[in-house]
Amino acid sequence: MAFTPAGSTNTGVAALTNKTIDGDDNTVQDLPITALKAGVVLDDDTMATASATTIPSSESVKAYADTKLAASALIDDDTMATATAANVPSAESVVAYVAANAGGDSVAYDWTPETLPSAANFVDAKTLGATTGVTFGDTATANAIRIRTNLDETATPINAGTNRGQGIVRATPEGDFCWGVRLGVVWYSSADVKLPLDGSGAGSAPSVLAYGAVFVDGVDLSANSFYGLHRYHEALGAGSVYLLTHTAGANRFDAYTAYDAYVNAGWSATTALDYFIKRAGTNLELYVCVPGQIPLLVQRITVSTNVGEVGIRYENVVGETDYFDIFVLKEGFIDDVPPFA
Repeated sequence: MAFTPAGSTNTGVAALTNKTIDGDDNTVQDLPITALKAGVVLDDDTMATASATTIPSSESVKAYADTKLAASALIDDDTMATATAANVPSAESVVAYVAANAGGDSVAYDWTPETLPSAANFVDAKTLGATTGVTFGDTATANAIRIRTNLDETATPINAGTNRGQGIVRATPEGDFCWGVRLGVVWYSSADVKLPLDGSGAGSAPSVLAYGAVFVDGVDLSANSFYGLHRYHEALGAGSVYLLTHTAGANRFDAYTAYDAYVNAGWSATTALDYFIKRAGTNLELYVCVPGQIPLLVQRITVSTNVGEVGIRYENVVGETDYFDIFVLKEGFIDDVPPFA
C-alpha cells in the first residue's frame, strides 16, 4: 500500500498488523461480533468464566438470570393474596389487581368530617347579605340537617312563584382548605307529608329545585362572588350538575348569572351526592361524585386566599306545591381527602 500523506483519505484496502488505532480520531464501523478476538465474547450460561475483560452474550445473560429467579419468586396471582417481600408479581397480575382495586368507579373511599352534621356550624345566608332567609335545623335523630326549602327564616311559607337563592353557610379559614358535604333530598307534599321519591305516592308535581354546594369568595354574600355546583331537579327526573356563578353586581347570592352543565350522569333524585370544595393557593377546585366513587373535577377557578364562606345554596324556580327538602348527611373540613381525579 502506498504512503498516504497526513490529512488525506486512503480508500484502498490494507492489511494492518500490530497497529494501534486511536479511537478518539478514528471510527470503526460495521464491526461484526465474529471480528472480535476469540474469548472476548462470553457465551457461558453459568457465568463461571466471567471476567472484567469479557462481554457476555445476551443469550447468556437471559439464561443466567432465569436460573437465579426461583420459581417461587415470580407470582401469578391477580388478587396478590400470596404477595410477600421476597417475590415479584407478573405484569399480568399487576394489571389485574390495579383494575380490580384502583380503577374508575370501583375505588371506594371514605372521608371523616370534623363532626356529625350540626346546624350550629351554620348561619342563615340572610345574616350575611342574602335577601331571603331559610328555616333549618337538626333532625330529630341529630345525624343530619334539614333545610326547609319552602319556608323563610320565620317558618312562613314563601309565596308561590317567588324565585330566590337561599341557603346556609359557614366560614372558611384563610389559605388552603378542603370542605366536603353529602346532600340528599326528600319529597314532601304541601301538607308536609313525606312522599316516596319513586313517585308511587305522588300527588302534584314538586317545585323545580337547583341545589348543591357553594363557595363565596368573601363574607359579604351580597357583594362577593359565589361559585357553586348545583343539581337541577324538575319533578322526579334525573338531574344534571351545573356550575352556577354570580361574579358582578349586587345581591349576588340571590340568583346565578351564568351556568354550564358539566355532569349529566343520570343521577336520580334518590341518589345522594358528595361535593368537595378545595382551595390551594388561589386555585379553587369543585368536585362531585356518588359516594364511594372518585370525585370528578368539574371546574378550577382563580379566587382570593381570604376568609370566605362555604355551604349549601338552592333556588326554587317555581312556586311551592309539593317540594324537596334538602338533607345534609355528612359535612366538614377534612385533611384526609379522597383520591381526587
